[in-house]
Amino acid sequence: MAKTIRDYTFRYRGSMKTAMQSLPIGNGDIGANVWLSEDGRVHFLLSKTDAWSELYRLLKTAHAVLTVDPCPFADGADFALSMEEGLLTISAGKGTLRVYADAHAPCVQIRLSTETSADVDLRFDNYRSEPIDPGDDDSNYFIRWLDCGVVESADAVLTTPGGGVAQIHRNNGSCWKAALRNQDLESWEGKAPDPLDGRTFGTAAYSADIPAEP
Repeated sequence: MAKTIRDYTFRYRGSMKTAMQSLPIGNGDIGANVWLSEDGRVHFLLSKTDAWSELYRLLKTAHAVLTVDPCPFADGADFALSMEEGLLTISAGKGTLRVYADAHAPCVQIRLSTETSADVDLRFDNYRSEPIDPGDDDSNYFIRWLDCGVVESADAVLTTPGGGVAQIHRNNGSCWKAALRNQDLESWEGKAPDPLDGRTFGTAAYSADIPAEP
């Protein structure tokens, strides 16, 4: 069986033009689409199975971008996605990046090794920096039945006491009742807690090499 699984190791050489060419990793609860853009930066589009917004949209929790200087991946890289180990390896020249989802925790581990010292920068590209109103005809998210006065709140990006950075989304409302009415399930109102209102989720990133702030 192990040999059969090894036979399905996916290999690729080069870089990716868009996220549509990304490679997936995950543990059944969290996941990430990983790709290397043509400028040598490594992208992580992170997800979690219960990251539901006010508008009942299952959101990606963050888009993290990793930059290494000097960059070993500037001319592309070799990719190996091991089904046996659940490990994605990105290697080029004197640098190797290993990415995997922890089987026992909601955590994606990123381990970079280089033969020479390098500066590493990881930051969140917060593309949800503005609220979304589903009742706005000009919005890309216009949904007529969701025009119930609920606006999907913007995400916040902030530093953490552990020397890292986090992107957080908190539901300040819910379309739960509107969704029940849309499905002719008004009789369920009040029979179960609203699963959306107040729900808070996101992604926090940190490095063991960065000392915690006092």
